[in-house]
Amino acid sequence: MSHTTIQENTARYLSEIAALSQEAGRPVALLAATKTRNKEEIQSVIEAGVTLVGENKADELCRKYEENAYAGASLHFIGTLQSNKAKYLVGKADLIHSLCTESAAEAIERVAARKGLVQEVLVEIHSGTEETKSGISPERAEEFLRYLAAFPHVKVRGLMTVAPVGENPTPYFKAARALFDSLREAYSLDILSMGMTADYKEAILAGATMVRIGSGLFGPRDYTQTK
Repeated sequence: MSHTTIQENTARYLSEIAALSQEAGRPVALLAATKTRNKEEIQSVIEAGVTLVGENKADELCRKYEENAYAGASLHFIGTLQSNKAKYLVGKADLIHSLCTESAAEAIERVAARKGLVQEVLVEIHSGTEETKSGISPERAEEFLRYLAAFPHVKVRGLMTVAPVGENPTPYFKAARALFDSLREAYSLDILSMGMTADYKEAILAGATMVRIGSGLFGPRDYTQTK
């Protein structure tokens, strides 16, 4: 997709999200999901006004990070988090969206302590019953937040969730918002990341403060870019 088309798409999404934010009565951030996108494409959305970009794979994030592909934006990691990848992400990703295991939390704490920094994270909540999806159950969310509070080099900013494929996302988004509201004050949460290209409108109206848009900005993914 051309630079001009990407910038036109970005302007449209920024405008639509601003309007939905006003309707919902809260600010909502647009995060550009940059999986398989090259430096030129990423810079196109940043030049058009996007301030948050998110990568799904640690190796791809590191490669593009070295290329300065994300210059001008805050870099987030939005893919499945494996404990052995923490050493590549801590200190590069401003926010890790997908923390949901004790082993990954311990790995982040070790690396962040060694680097002398505090890593900001979101706790991923498992919505629905898909066995292949990662995330912690809503029932265990507060227990996990209490566990994380003991780590001085890990700061939880909020929650993230993905609605089940093929189902009406709104009930899942509303449930995530209710969980977020129940925990927000006690744990100083301020980010609820949910909604993607296909369902970002429903997510905003249900309570999202951040949405992740990929194909809407860039068009279909080109998986040859990851090889």
